Amino acid sequence: MKSAPDVGRFFTPTSWAILARNYIAEALKNPDWENEHYIWDCTAGTGNLLTSLKTLKNTFASTLLQEDVETIKHRFKNTELNQKHVFQLDILRDTIKPQSENGKIPDNLYKIIQDDDTTRKLIIFINPPFHYTNSTKLFPEIRDANREIQLVIWYRLLKEFPNSIIASFGKIRFLTSTNYKEFRKLFHVKHLGGFITVSTIFQGIKVRYPVGFMIMKNDEEKSKEWCFDIISAKRKIIDKKCFNYVEERLSMNRWLSKYRYYHNDVIGYFVFYRFEMHYRDLIKLMPLDAVSSKTPRYRLIPVHKYNFLPLVVAFAVIKSKPYRWYDDADQFYAPKDGWQKDVKFIRACIELTQKHKHNLIKTQIESLIDTIIEKEKIKIINRLGFIEFRIGNFVMNVTCDEGFKDNLLEYICQKASQEYYIY
Repeated sequence: MKSAPDVGRFFTPTSWAILARNYIAEALKNPDWENEHYIWDCTAGTGNLLTSLKTLKNTFASTLLQEDVETIKHRFKNTELNQKHVFQLDILRDTIKPQSENGKIPDNLYKIIQDDDTTRKLIIFINPPFHYTNSTKLFPEIRDANREIQLVIWYRLLKEFPNSIIASFGKIRFLTSTNYKEFRKLFHVKHLGGFITVSTIFQGIKVRYPVGFMIMKNDEEKSKEWCFDIISAKRKIIDKKCFNYVEERLSMNRWLSKYRYYHNDVIGYFVFYRFEMHYRDLIKLMPLDAVSSKTPRYRLIPVHKYNFLPLVVAFAVIKSKPYRWYDDADQFYAPKDGWQKDVKFIRACIELTQKHKHNLIKTQIESLIDTIIEKEKIKIINRLGFIEFRIGNFVMNVTCDEGFKDNLLEYICQKASQEYYIY
């Protein structure tokens, strides 16, 4: 028998399954929903989600491995769960056919899913595999989303059973990542409620990232905002968080691509992996001789006098946002126009960058600024007390005796989120 991590499964603790059941009741506004709906866990594993249910008389369970089928039958043999409602099924690939026609679906479940009225009473309650794969290309139209098993399962379920409700655990990167733009265009669902907690509640997961429990159904008027309770590992609500579809916004990566050109006086590299919170600590300013020859060129932006201001702004904004585990999938976007003339904001970004441990070219940046001042013959007007500071197309008028007294992190974070909408 395969171990759980080998097939991408992580078993749901009963206390979290009960919490999920309660969120379904809240979303349906019906505490007695289990008696009034059919329930199907089509990625049942060994049946942990089923332990949360108050009644099993209307419940079906299917799983990939026949060994797990036998485990569930033995585990629930003295309950209301009908043994014939437990069956082997590959929900990704198997044809939806009744057992009376040599298929795998019990005939009474097949009758439910073939009828529009009864399908509306079907709740698919699942904790699907979280892992990624390069071997699944079942739906070419969703492109990169084919690599994420949970998304392929959701997509198939909504196509096969369009009137059902899906209540599922899963990663939340599909809401934010630019890789899943095509998936979001085709994922016409209404978000009915849910929560986000930390991945380590599941047995066998050691890396912390946000995992959502999402309740959704097909709807052409798809939700553009998904709001969740944030729940700690101790099952306490600690915050609330909303995600908005922002397809029209330019990503940080696309914005910085216009500054990705070489110049004679390169002083170092802006090194990055992806512009999202999970990879924030991989974004660094590094000297030329410290960058490995194996680093892909598309992960590097040369730093020189004609692009160092936007790079410094990007670096400071990314580093200024406080890290919270439930922000792990958040993306960074291009700043709204106006930052170029915001002297105080730019000065704050330069100051934070020059203090940050991931900036390994502090001396080179200081020398670059000194060289620019000398070469551009920037005029210092002592009697008025300011410097006209020109760098490429950027102009700043900086008061000489003005020290930056605000909390840098708070100031930059506030500007970036409320005025320039970078995250």
